[in-house]
Amino acid sequence: MVLKVLMTKTLQTILSWYKLTKSCPFDVPTLLEVQNILHEIGDKPRVFVDSHDWIGTYECGLVVQHLTKHDFKIIRVEKGNFTKEIIKLLIDHFQAQGSPVMLGGYDDSSSKGIVAVKTFLDQPTMLLTCDPHYFEIHGSPTIAKLCKEKWLRWCKVTELSERHFYNLCLPL
Repeated sequence: MVLKVLMTKTLQTILSWYKLTKSCPFDVPTLLEVQNILHEIGDKPRVFVDSHDWIGTYECGLVVQHLTKHDFKIIRVEKGNFTKEIIKLLIDHFQAQGSPVMLGGYDDSSSKGIVAVKTFLDQPTMLLTCDPHYFEIHGSPTIAKLCKEKWLRWCKVTELSERHFYNLCLPL
């Protein structure tokens, strides 16, 4: 159950961005509603609904496409190797589309949203990652608190796992 919830939170963050910036007329779906959407569009069998099965970046892209009517692109990053070409694709995405990008990995099971890219001449590229799994019962957190507790942080691409792959879902 943990994996499906983790990916769904990032999906919900991306869908919230669409609601706020593109005025898309849908409610951000719950976990069960996401599973039902995947079943209804023919991606998953009926037994998937209310199961503990894993949701990946591709499935999240399908839900984004279904609800927003916008396509998506999946980019595979082998062994955490964020090449210049991949960084350029991310930069181009943020300049053209602006939507958060989902980062999901084989080894790194806690999906994250990427909301910005910072490049340097003499240092590793950094990704501004938003971990949407923060929870607070009362009130809203400040940006300072989220940064201090690393829910929102600049992550060097060299910090990501080099043992397995990552997938990026870029809503278009």
